[in-house]
Amino acid sequence: MPTIDLSMIHSGTSGFRGQTNVEISVTHALLVGDCFAAFLRQTLCRAPKLAVGHDQRNGAEALAAAAMAGALAAGADVEWLGQVSTGVFSAVSFLGDEPMDGGILITGSHMGPERIGIILMNRDGTYCDVEVTDVVERWLETGRLHSARPLFLGKSHRVDTETSESIYLRALVERLDVEGIRSLRFGEKNPKILIDPGNGTTGAVARALLVGLGCEVAQIFAEPKEVPDRESECRASSCGEAMSRVVSEACHLGVCFDGDGDRVLLIDERGKAVGEDLMGALFAKHCVKRGEVVVTPVNSSRLIEVVCEKVGATVRYCKIGQPDTGTAIKRERAVFAYESSAKYAFPKDGFIWYDGVFAVAKLLEIMGRTDKPLSELIADLPAFYHEEHGLEVPDSGKAQVIARAVEVVRASLRGDLIDVNTLDGTRINLTGHTYVMLRASGTEPKVRLYVDGPSRERVSTLSSIALGILQAAIMELKGE
Repeated sequence: MPTIDLSMIHSGTSGFRGQTNVEISVTHALLVGDCFAAFLRQTLCRAPKLAVGHDQRNGAEALAAAAMAGALAAGADVEWLGQVSTGVFSAVSFLGDEPMDGGILITGSHMGPERIGIILMNRDGTYCDVEVTDVVERWLETGRLHSARPLFLGKSHRVDTETSESIYLRALVERLDVEGIRSLRFGEKNPKILIDPGNGTTGAVARALLVGLGCEVAQIFAEPKEVPDRESECRASSCGEAMSRVVSEACHLGVCFDGDGDRVLLIDERGKAVGEDLMGALFAKHCVKRGEVVVTPVNSSRLIEVVCEKVGATVRYCKIGQPDTGTAIKRERAVFAYESSAKYAFPKDGFIWYDGVFAVAKLLEIMGRTDKPLSELIADLPAFYHEEHGLEVPDSGKAQVIARAVEVVRASLRGDLIDVNTLDGTRINLTGHTYVMLRASGTEPKVRLYVDGPSRERVSTLSSIALGILQAAIMELKGE
């Protein structure tokens, strides 16, 4: 058996991620499961209960089985959920008859089929933050799993798919205006929705929910596959087939999910994909009340500020990544949260996690209340424009590149500068609800550039300027 380099595995923005069977191997998964269960046993002063599940991609089942074995070795009792979406996993784990103390979900989410992640989850469905993942990472690197082995190994119990999906669908229905959705009509027709799960884990449950809500459903890329027929990330650039089919099949809405279903791309009845920041603003406008709080990462469009100001709600920014967003949701007692990576959360009664299927149902609620299709709902929002670029930079050079680029960008834009936000990366806020932001990726060897504002021309110009400055900084790093 080859020697396993435990220093290769590092926690990033959301869990431990890397190349399957190289950076994330069965041995890594076993040890992470062992460490996490040991951490919980040490924290709780008793044997923890853990849920373990996985997505459909190659290696996911084996890694999940290894993580379960590690948790059992540390004395945890494990509920084995098998292949499930993030929504199903979270509902069963944290709203079931026996709530868990935490969970381990093996998923590559939106990444390519050769990559995968080990996601450690809190008892409420949020991702564990660095206070937990740093401990696990440190124990892995030092070889110190935990000081004492338990006297007895844990026990496992398999939860069948039908039971899991039933718990999940019940949790969603309890949190929806079911009658309002069922009353939605387009002329004399019930809503017709195209579902594109991207050969991931959400096809069956999304269909079951929407049919139960009175919708007619068409599906493409429905069968779970290790290697999907389209990219797992649900962006307009990868969901062209769905956009085309919405029009050709006369659908009133199209929905595309990533591999594990925590992300969703919404497509209007004209076949046009709606930007994530627009959807975040739409949900805030219709689902948030005066005095309530919305949480979103610092790279989101400032459109959310404009909308919340009109509603009388408050925007609280947080760091990028699901762990930090979850922490901010709880700290701020937010009623809505979104990330510009196509994730939407409607926290209520312990339902905290991002869930693309639930977001679709919430949109149907809005359409039912307003009697408007998605295109008209979006047309009612102020126009904002957003550009994002990712440039390859070695991890060791990220800090130097960003420091140099920020220095030059600030000097170039000092006449329009209002303030600088360094919560996560550097966001340079400019006049006219516009910003330029630079940040090191937490999951890839890249530096990211974000430009956002209400003027398309200004955003394009600022993006070109900042991109040129960033490229010059990278060349300087290389000594060119």
